[in-house]
Amino acid sequence: MNDYIDFSIIDSELKAYLIGFFYADATLTDYCITVRLSLKDNEYIEKIANIINKKVFYKDVNDKKTGKIYKAVGFNICNKKSVNSLRKIGFIL
Repeated sequence: MNDYIDFSIIDSELKAYLIGFFYADATLTDYCITVRLSLKDNEYIEKIANIINKKVFYKDVNDKKTGKIYKAVGFNICNKKSVNSLRKIGFIL
């Protein structure tokens, strides 16, 4: 898949899966969909990122509730049209 993924037309199992996955584990800005999970989920994140041709990032994250720093892994889809297509189907995070 290229940078633009039209989520308003669910024409594959992959898109349906990604939408559910994003509802559970993604954040949305005006331009990016960001998925970030604990480092223990790195194999899972790497598989998904590989399927949609996205680069995986690793980051230290400060948990504001506990003050602890943990290792995270994730990927971004930075495409305003993709973000807008998620909003079109009711994604509001």
